[in-house]
Amino acid sequence: AQPTPASSSCSVFYISVSTVVSLLVPYDAVKTNFAMANIFIDIGVDWMKYFVEIGSIAALFSTAMCVLQAASRLAFCMGKDGVILPCFGLLQQKSKIPFNSVMWCGFAGAVIPLFFDPTYLIRLAETGYMFNCIMANLGILVLRYSYNPNLEIQTSQQTDTTRGEETGRKMRQSERLLQ
Repeated sequence: AQPTPASSSCSVFYISVSTVVSLLVPYDAVKTNFAMANIFIDIGVDWMKYFVEIGSIAALFSTAMCVLQAASRLAFCMGKDGVILPCFGLLQQKSKIPFNSVMWCGFAGAVIPLFFDPTYLIRLAETGYMFNCIMANLGILVLRYSYNPNLEIQTSQQTDTTRGEETGRKMRQSERLLQ
């Protein structure tokens, strides 16, 4: 897959910022709490710390929204499959969104930080992220190096019979137009 311009520019930006910041202050002088903001304070550019703080807040907010969206969709699929309560697998009639899943995941995301130490939650999230990466990589390796003799590759003739002759005819017409 080709990298998109956005991912390439983000990579270049990240590498550039990391290089500049590591050249601004000696490694042993970097404070661990709010490192980026403190580096700008140390070199006398106090106004830049506000941009760093706003960027940090925006990153935390967007991460929270992504996690909420993924968790609610996961709860919806699990509810639809019967793994958890079926009420999580219901769609709201008017908007076609999994309202119960979104509300319960949002409630849990808002209430859980009230009862736990933030450092514990951060370490838990880091551990979950690492476990997620390990499992994804293992899944790719298993799929890549496993052989399934029962796996059949559908040919165009098989799709014609399963989808119906009319759909197959339309597909052949569109293929001819593309050639």
